Amino acid sequence: MRGSTRILPVTLLTLLGGLVWLLNDAANLPALGRLARPNDPDLIVNTATSVRFGEDGSPLAHLTADRVRHFPESDTAWFDQPRLHYTAPGEPALDVESPTARAEQKGERLWFPNDVKLHRAAPPDGSPLNIESSGVWLNTKQQLAWSSEAMRSDMGNYQVSSVGFEADLAQQTLLLKSKVKGIYEPLPPRR
Repeated sequence: MRGSTRILPVTLLTLLGGLVWLLNDAANLPALGRLARPNDPDLIVNTATSVRFGEDGSPLAHLTADRVRHFPESDTAWFDQPRLHYTAPGEPALDVESPTARAEQKGERLWFPNDVKLHRAAPPDGSPLNIESSGVWLNTKQQLAWSSEAMRSDMGNYQVSSVGFEADLAQQTLLLKSKVKGIYEPLPPRR
C-alpha cells in the first residue's frame, strides 16, 4: 500500500498536466489561430457595399463589389467587379469601374490592375473627363490617379492618348507621360 501512495501524487500531476494541455489546445480555436496557409484570406464577403463618411458625416465614397477578400499578411483587400463612386465636398463626383481592384492603406489607396474606366463629372465651368487605361493607382485622399500603361481620354472637345499619365482630380490637371497623340475639334461658331 505504501508504494501506491507514492505513485498517486505523480499520477495526479501527470493527469493534471494532460488536462491543462488539452484545455489549452481546445481554447485555441482554428478560426482564431494561424491560418493553415498564410496566403489564404481571413475574410470573404459576397455582394459587398461599403460607405466611407467624411468628417462632417456625409458620404464620401460608396464602393460596391461582387466579392471582397481580405488578406491579413499584407492587410489588403481584393475586390471583384468593384464600382466606386467618390464625392469629395465641393468637387465633381468620380466614378471608377474595373474587373478587379486592390485596396491598401485602409482604402485610401486603390490599384486597378486590369482595364479600368474613370469618369469625373463636369465641374461647374468645365467638361466631364473620361479615362480608360489599366494598371491605374488611385489615391482618394489626395485625389490623384496615375498609371504607366497606355491610356485614352476625352474631355469636351479634346481626345488624347498616351503611355502613362498623372491626373490631379482636385486641380483638374492631366499630365501625359509619353507617346502623346491628341485631337481637338473646335465647337461650331455660335449664331
